[in-house]
Amino acid sequence: MSKVLCIDFDDTLRNKQSDLPMEGAAEAMRILKSKGSTILISSARLDPVLWGDLLIHREKEIAVWLEKHHIPYDKIVSHKPVADIYIDDKAYHFDGNWEKTVLDVIQVLSYHSVKKDVRSDGCDRI
Repeated sequence: MSKVLCIDFDDTLRNKQSDLPMEGAAEAMRILKSKGSTILISSARLDPVLWGDLLIHREKEIAVWLEKHHIPYDKIVSHKPVADIYIDDKAYHFDGNWEKTVLDVIQVLSYHSVKKDVRSDGCDRI
């Protein structure tokens, strides 16, 4: 039975800054597809509440980009589907320990808050 992989689009497959595939992404998808995986592409940019009837155009943009870069996939989804593995640049692996999770999330969010301060006023506070 095929394993289902749900893979985030921006900054996981596609580098948002360069609009090119993340290093190794295309080859990784070809390998996983050749092993029989079902590849679902998801993206926060596919919010049906935000985009409404324009959602189909957003899906088409992703499909065109994937095809241009020869990245195999089975379906583009606008929701979190049932999958065996989720691959996402913003993911956090929950190991069942909420105490550790809260501490980790606070640490990550405070780091990102500092990074945002650096970007907004140009000062290096890290």
